[in-house]
Amino acid sequence: MQRPLLLAVLALVLAWPALAAAQATSRHSGILVALDASTGKLVLDEVGPSRPQDGRPALRRLRMRLTPVTRFVLASRQHEARFPGGFTETELTAADLVPGDYVTVECQSRNGRLIVLLVIAAELEE
Repeated sequence: MQRPLLLAVLALVLAWPALAAAQATSRHSGILVALDASTGKLVLDEVGPSRPQDGRPALRRLRMRLTPVTRFVLASRQHEARFPGGFTETELTAADLVPGDYVTVECQSRNGRLIVLLVIAAELEE
């Protein structure tokens, strides 16, 4: 009776790092290049550190996959916030975003692909 329980606990301990890594999320920010909800594709030019040769920011093109549960929100500054610098989020749809928008994408890596969980569009102040 104790042997099956011991084996189950051992299997869980050995599998834990893989399970934890599978659930880890990452964030990428940059310029939206393309977004097609019908094919489930999002392309982002992530802004990186400046290049030493010319001082311009390095861009890295990332191709990501949308899912039916991917959320889209607009982050706006609250001018009447309870604390300075407060933000509010408004739900969006994929159709509300256009190439050139600055976004932050929260995703998970699954089978070598970046799967989009959340797209946050930044409302730029004028």
